[in-house]
Amino acid sequence: MYNAFGWKPPKFAHVGLLQDFSRQKLSKRDLAMDVRSFREDGIFPEALVNYVALYGWSHRLGDDFLSLQDLVKTVGSRVRLLLATRN
Repeated sequence: MYNAFGWKPPKFAHVGLLQDFSRQKLSKRDLAMDVRSFREDGIFPEALVNYVALYGWSHRLGDDFLSLQDLVKTVGSRVRLLLATRN
């Protein structure tokens, strides 16, 4: 479609499917899984971001907790590498 309109296609990235305990995809319609419920259950925002960022993605840093700065740096370097290999 981009080519048909003469547009330059954007670079796309894939994010793994998030699943619940029964291995069903998470649904925005499941009220028990909204961000507010995590906050009310005492889940720290940093822990939720870390969990979602590392879910379905592996890294070589040897730690299951990455600060937001480390996530941005690590993911950014992987995206740059991916984009470089596609050009």
